[in-house]
Amino acid sequence: SLSPSHGPPDAQTTVTVMGKNIVGSHVTCALRFFGMCDLNKKWDGAIDVTPTSAKCILPPRPKPVGQPDGHGGFKPVPGAACSGDVQLQIYNGEVLSPDSILYHYDDATQVVV
Repeated sequence: SLSPSHGPPDAQTTVTVMGKNIVGSHVTCALRFFGMCDLNKKWDGAIDVTPTSAKCILPPRPKPVGQPDGHGGFKPVPGAACSGDVQLQIYNGEVLSPDSILYHYDDATQVVV
C-alpha cells in the first residue's frame, strides 16, 4: 500500500510504501510516468527502509514534452499530455516488486490550502 496515495502537483512528496520482504542493500524506488512527459522514468534510492516499508521522494508532476517556442522558452508539443498518475515499484538490487502502486497528482484546481 501507499501513503499518501495522492498529493500536490507542484511539490516533492515523500510517500511510504508498505509491504513485506523489503530487503536488500540497495533498495530503490522505480517510478514510471505515463503519457508524453518530459520525464518518463526515474530511479532513486529509498530512505528509511525497514523489512515492511520504504520511503520514496516523488518529484513534482512532470510537464508535457516541450519544444522551443522561438523566444528562448519552451511550449508543449501539440497533442502532448502527461498523465496525473505515476507507477511506483520497489527494486531491491536484484528484482522489481511484482506489484506496482499508483500515486496520483491532484489537479491544481482541486488543491485546497
